Amino acid sequence: SYSDVPDPVKVHPLLALALTEMTKTEDDAALAPARHAIQLAPASSADKSADVANARRLIAESLTDGGNAREAEPMLREVLHADLLRDGDNSDDAIQDYIQLGDTLYELSRFDDSIAASRKAIELATRKHGRVHSSVMYAFEILARAQKDSGRVDDAVKSASEAASIAAQVFGEKHRETIVARSNLFIDMRFQGRYA
Repeated sequence: SYSDVPDPVKVHPLLALALTEMTKTEDDAALAPARHAIQLAPASSADKSADVANARRLIAESLTDGGNAREAEPMLREVLHADLLRDGDNSDDAIQDYIQLGDTLYELSRFDDSIAASRKAIELATRKHGRVHSSVMYAFEILARAQKDSGRVDDAVKSASEAASIAAQVFGEKHRETIVARSNLFIDMRFQGRYA
C-alpha cells in the first residue's frame, strides 16, 4: 500500500504526477502533489535540493498559469538562485528558471524585466544547446510577447519569426508547437500593420 512506501521513494512519482497534471492544464491539480513532494524530500538526500527545486518550479509555473504570478515570482527567484549555486548557469534548470521567470514577469506586465529574463534564457540555452533548440524557441516566444506589449512591435516580429523558424526545425512543419509559433508571428505581423 501507499503508506508502506518510504517517503523518499514517493518524491519522483509525485513530481511526475504534478507534471502530468500541468500538461493536461490542470494547474490546481498539480499543486498538491508538488507540495507533497517538497514535504517528503529527505533532508539528508543529495538530490533533495534538485527535487525541491523541481517541485517549486512546478508550483511557480502552476501559479503563474493560474493567474497568481505575484506569488510565483519570489519562489522562482529563490529556485533560480539555488540552481545557480548548485549547478552554475550552464544547466537546463537555470535555463528553465529564466524562461519561467520571463513568463511570470510578463504576466505581471513587467515587460522590461521579462525581456531581460528571456534574453538571458536565450543566451544560456544557445550556449548550451545551440540556436536550434526548444528552450531557445520558448524563450523567443516569451520575448516576442513582452516586446509587442511594451510597444516594440518590430522587435516582436523579429523574435516571433525566430521562434517560428526554430519550431519548424525542432518539431517539424505540422507540429502543434510550430503552428502556434507561426500563428503568434502572424498576429504580431498584423499588429505591426503588415497584413490587414
